[in-house]
Amino acid sequence: MSGAALGISLLSALPGVAAPAGCPSDEALSGEIDRMGGAGALAATGTGEVSVDEIGMRIVLRGRDGTVLGMREVAAPDACQERAVVAAVVIVAWLGEWAHEEPAAPIAAVARPAPAAAAAPAAAPTRARAGAGGDVAAFAFGARDGDAATWGAGAQAGYGLGRRLALAALGEVTGERTHPLATGEAAYRVVRFGIGLASRWTTGRVFVDAALLPEALIFLVRGQGFPPTVHGASVWGLAADGRVRVGLRAAGVVPFLYADTGYALATARLTLDDRPDAAATLSRWSFAAGLGLLLRFGAPGG
Repeated sequence: MSGAALGISLLSALPGVAAPAGCPSDEALSGEIDRMGGAGALAATGTGEVSVDEIGMRIVLRGRDGTVLGMREVAAPDACQERAVVAAVVIVAWLGEWAHEEPAAPIAAVARPAPAAAAAPAAAPTRARAGAGGDVAAFAFGARDGDAATWGAGAQAGYGLGRRLALAALGEVTGERTHPLATGEAAYRVVRFGIGLASRWTTGRVFVDAALLPEALIFLVRGQGFPPTVHGASVWGLAADGRVRVGLRAAGVVPFLYADTGYALATARLTLDDRPDAAATLSRWSFAAGLGLLLRFGAPGG
């Protein structure tokens, strides 16, 4: 070695650490290690060694059995106090890493009386599932297909499947509309019922839900202006229906507005048995808007 190596201890007060004179001093190292909170950890882990030569500063951490736990060579600052700080930082960092891998054995064990077993807390009441519960609603509306306008009434029920999703079912019936047919008119009303899914949103006291439902349609038809021998008939069909409701959430009955659009999946044709050439085709589209009242039950939804 080109220069005289100087071995010094980190803490003169710690067991297993020699304390030769040198730079940094024992007192400076002790103060820095203590200030960084590593004095107790070093005493429990082993010993530290620092040697300085003209090349740099070597820092070694050894276990109680002399095994090298860590070694590092760093540039040696000129000032002794700066050397003490650098060596202390390296040693304290090692001690922290070593403590995570192999915690030091406790210095002393103090017998403590076992705490009294805490009484088991009473079981908390089970909270209602978010979105559980349902509602029923009745409504009246004005409707128009591609041929004529009328009024109608209906009912809708919903049951929450989650915070945003609900099962919806509805049934409604319209008033009569008329369509020219041969020498008279065909008067018809539509009964519809369906079941599908609805999504719900709330903002403050305002709630919005939108439903998409497959429906079964029944066209109930009778003749006007025809001889008594002309009898009525019924025609079945299928449709897709989309509707939106907007209401004000409150205790008890909740008022709402709604709009609806329906589209029949097949064309409905009106004919006379003895006049196959006299036929009328009903529009597939139907539009409605109205007012209703809704009553919630069970846990409130979304």
